[in-house]
Amino acid sequence: MKLNKSIPIEPQIKLLIDNGWYDDARNCVQLSHEHGLICKQTHDKLAQMLVGKPATAHPGHELYGGTLGFDSNTVLSSLQFRRLTSVEDMKKAFKQAVNKIEIEPSTQCNRRCSYCPNSAPEFAHRLTKNSFFDMDMLEKMLCDLEDIDYDKKISLVGLNEFFMHEKNFEYAELIKAFLPKSYLHVYTNGDYLDREQLERAERAGIDLLVVSFHPQPGKPYDAAEVLDRTGKFMKRTGLQLTITEYRKNERLHMRAQMGKLKIAAGLVNWDAHGHNWGGSLDCGKTMAEPETPCESPVNVLCLAQNGDFTLCGAVPRERTPENVANGAMLGNLKDFPSIFHAYASDAMLYWRQHAFSTKQLPKLCQNCSARNSNYSQMNKPIAEFIEQQGVSYVQAPNAPALKRAVGA
Repeated sequence: MKLNKSIPIEPQIKLLIDNGWYDDARNCVQLSHEHGLICKQTHDKLAQMLVGKPATAHPGHELYGGTLGFDSNTVLSSLQFRRLTSVEDMKKAFKQAVNKIEIEPSTQCNRRCSYCPNSAPEFAHRLTKNSFFDMDMLEKMLCDLEDIDYDKKISLVGLNEFFMHEKNFEYAELIKAFLPKSYLHVYTNGDYLDREQLERAERAGIDLLVVSFHPQPGKPYDAAEVLDRTGKFMKRTGLQLTITEYRKNERLHMRAQMGKLKIAAGLVNWDAHGHNWGGSLDCGKTMAEPETPCESPVNVLCLAQNGDFTLCGAVPRERTPENVANGAMLGNLKDFPSIFHAYASDAMLYWRQHAFSTKQLPKLCQNCSARNSNYSQMNKPIAEFIEQQGVSYVQAPNAPALKRAVGA
């Protein structure tokens, strides 16, 4: 395995223990102590956690190391980068790596931001018509996740506005009923928010609400306008927002808390510092170096309103000609026996292998500015190490290959 120099040693070892790589953790504890990377007290504490543990919980699989992610750090192993036939291994691969599931509960949004695909003519139907995620399909998925005691992030997000429709609260309530340990995250433009809606969000079990104070159509990012909307928001809701980060012409972030509900508000200058949606929009142009990996297909699952899995949160959540041509549509949740079978499918395996590769990065990923993040750059050594382990790459996803994967 390879330790990630960008993550402190002790948390990495705890990740190994939590994920069942016990002998590897023992070796790390011993070597880290011998080289003075951890003190005796930490050594003894970690060694105690390993008392009575077997060699490994994953016989026949190799540990690769730890990776940084936008939401949390995870352990990567051969479970995520080779074909799996055992349902138990599928569950292990999923539980080890996936730290966020994005679900688009509905399709409608009241805004048309220039840096969002909704501004394109082919998405005009989202302004006039709304469709909801199938509740039975969601309940089936939550039953799967309950089976592995999923406790990571679930985001109710998409090309939509959550607070346009009361029904969206039903999704939040159902998620928390099945997965009380999960961290429920909702994005909003804040246009519909008042005190009553915030209290409703807290009762529904939402843990974090991200409010983006987008400019009016055609207007550029302006910190003064963000502050103006902030004042109106505070007056409407009775909340006091505190500035936590300000970078001129880049971003303005604020925080507040109401009971158990955390609120993050403000705006990033998406035109200059956002991403370009896989090259489909002319914004966020700063590109990553050619061999920078992206861990998103490894750690994040993205579901469109109709149950389609899209490659990641950086491509539009619809069956656009570009998404289909690039193999960014990875099947539909209803076509798989479980969410774990979906994660293990060839269609998803292809993107895990190639998006995290430094030498076989697909064109769609090469054209995407979302890779230009600090954690993606810091993951390059572990991505190079995984390539050196002799990954057996699967073919690019297409309709016939997807049918074989579903029927497997």
